[in-house]
Amino acid sequence: MESWESGKVFNVSVNIPFTSAVIDQLIPVTKYDVRLFSSDEFGLSYPTETLKVLTLPEAPSGEPRNVSAIPLGPNVIIVKWEPPDLALQNGEILGYEITATIQSYSSGRSNKHKNLTVFVDQTGKMQAELKERVPNSQYKIWVKAYNSAGVGPASPYLFIHTPEGGLQCKRNHIFPISSFLNILSTVI
Repeated sequence: MESWESGKVFNVSVNIPFTSAVIDQLIPVTKYDVRLFSSDEFGLSYPTETLKVLTLPEAPSGEPRNVSAIPLGPNVIIVKWEPPDLALQNGEILGYEITATIQSYSSGRSNKHKNLTVFVDQTGKMQAELKERVPNSQYKIWVKAYNSAGVGPASPYLFIHTPEGGLQCKRNHIFPISSFLNILSTVI
């Protein structure tokens, strides 16, 4: 803790008959020392004993950084990120909310898995696997951090296109459409 002489000092004056004051513009989850003085025409009194105060957390004011995503095949997207800047976390980050919304998908496909929100607890692992995605579809993805006070702002949006998937039969050959799969078998 910094001394009174070297730390940032906030002065709030209160006139009689008021007995309370609001000190604002404080940093969330920060320890402050508070002392009270009285004053009259002769000057200031001695200060009270120091009251130690810890400000409450607020929702993060910064978004997760360096968000990236890559399709791991036609039905899975891996999303990775880094936490918000420490000064913008406003408390201990408890986890992350990852959202993927479908922007377009190939016709004739079911859209039952088109939108997805996943919650990841803060375990030091900064990635999520989004499963059961629609092949050959474009997704808009973003990540938000949350703490005990609420959810922070969204990261910049990413647009990811899942590759086509599935198997296709042609001239007695079974081969994958996606470059992520290998040939399963060949009929001669």
